[in-house]
Amino acid sequence: MNRFHPTRSALGRRVSFALAACTFLTTVATAIITDLAERRHDRERFEALALANRAFVENSLLPPSQSLARKLSGVLGLDVGFRLPGGTLVLGNGDAVAWNALLQKLPAGENQFCRAAGRELRCLRLRSGVEMLFARPGPGWSVIWTPALLASLLILPTLALLPALALARDLVIPLQRLSAWLPHLGHDAIDGPESPVPLPPAPASRSDEIGDLARALFQARERLTEQVQLRRQSERMATFGRMATSLAHEIKNPAAAIRLHTELLSEPGAPGFDPSSSLNAIRTSTDRIVALVHQWLFVVRPSPPHRSPHDLCEIVFACLRDLRSSAAHHGITFTERDRPPGPVLLIVDRLRIEHALRNLLANACEAMPLGGEVQISWTDQPEIALTILDSGTGFSSEALQHLGEPFYSTKEGGLGLGLNLATEVIQAHGGSLSVSRNPSGSGAAVTLTFPRSLRP
Repeated sequence: MNRFHPTRSALGRRVSFALAACTFLTTVATAIITDLAERRHDRERFEALALANRAFVENSLLPPSQSLARKLSGVLGLDVGFRLPGGTLVLGNGDAVAWNALLQKLPAGENQFCRAAGRELRCLRLRSGVEMLFARPGPGWSVIWTPALLASLLILPTLALLPALALARDLVIPLQRLSAWLPHLGHDAIDGPESPVPLPPAPASRSDEIGDLARALFQARERLTEQVQLRRQSERMATFGRMATSLAHEIKNPAAAIRLHTELLSEPGAPGFDPSSSLNAIRTSTDRIVALVHQWLFVVRPSPPHRSPHDLCEIVFACLRDLRSSAAHHGITFTERDRPPGPVLLIVDRLRIEHALRNLLANACEAMPLGGEVQISWTDQPEIALTILDSGTGFSSEALQHLGEPFYSTKEGGLGLGLNLATEVIQAHGGSLSVSRNPSGSGAAVTLTFPRSLRP
């Protein structure tokens, strides 16, 4: 069992900082709430003081004079004044400009309140019609800047780090052990129990939820290993079955043709017999079987492409030449559109590119059992592209969902590897393959795009 050396934990820092930040914000929020409550109580006291002094002036029948305003200002610690019905101000103290600024903010009506320029004004109307004015400085954020609060903002978050560190040690390090073990869960299931990568220790001996999680992961590893082995066996048998069925179907026809023509060659005296045609048929069938073998070798044992400069126009011409006689027999013609006037040199693996193009052209021909036209459209800007268009039935929605999936084919007995291999060949050269519907009507369009980096 290897000794576990924990690395610096981002989760531990997050937990510590989150707890400290939560404590800091809670302290600030408490201070703000306290200050707002103090403001509300102070406002209520101010309101009660103004109402009590209005009642005092009304009950004592004192005239609204400057002397009364000064005495009330001195006793109450406020700025007290009167506004007569004509608009004349009788002020005990305070600046008349500041009073006028407050009075301009005062809304219409009786017993109004306003705040402006850091001051508060309360206006109460007496029974005589005179307005009694009470002014004072507006409350500020006094609680926020107290030394006690500043000390709390420093001390409380610092103290909150202690339980955060303890929590991080008790939770983060075990979670680090599990996270260090988890990447090897899949390797152990795939590579088997004799995997060369040693499994890091996991805290399975704990009796809490982390221990339950670790033990559950160990059990999941065992079940995953069993399932992977069973799935490998099933996939291997299914692959062998598909390979046998597909190869048997594909090789049956050329093998039957070879046997038929060898029997014809064994009886050369038949009327109208042409040995050269039988030899060509045998050669074509043999090439078909060899191509199938090479195709399977590419699937089973892929290797990097062997690149050298080749003319893409010549590669296309060679593919069309090989397929033209068979296509003409089924009423299919090949046409090219916008072919470049000169050679298109690309650094590619010629055999693989020919194989991919031949597969795609053969698919286009097989999509038109009643004959038709296969068109090869060239594009040279901004990248080199070939588009193969046919007038068949096109790709169904189900076929588009399984596009490029090996062994999936809508043709009876088809291998389902043509499009998949073509895609892999083009991607191995840094290009791309896309499919769509023929823009001119029914049929399919397959576009092969080669990057300009392939030019020599």
